[in-house]
Amino acid sequence: MREFGVFLVASSAVEAGSVAERIRRAIRGAEFRPEGSGSEPLSVSVGGVSFHSVVTFDELFHLADQRLYEAKRGGRNRVTMAALESSAA
Repeated sequence: MREFGVFLVASSAVEAGSVAERIRRAIRGAEFRPEGSGSEPLSVSVGGVSFHSVVTFDELFHLADQRLYEAKRGGRNRVTMAALESSAA
């Protein structure tokens, strides 16, 4: 299992969710054939956060991580997004 992040500058929550969904579909549709075995399915769970004010990296990472585990608990291979409305204090 691997984790990675994508930072989309000047993207709305809808745009970010659309990008996340395209990534999810592309990974799901990829053919993975390890040597010596048949085709293995790939999937990805995405946890995303959109924000419009000054926030810390730690706050964004924490919220995205929460959304990621929410997606995994929901059955994996899904996108779960959240919008951050408040600014960091």
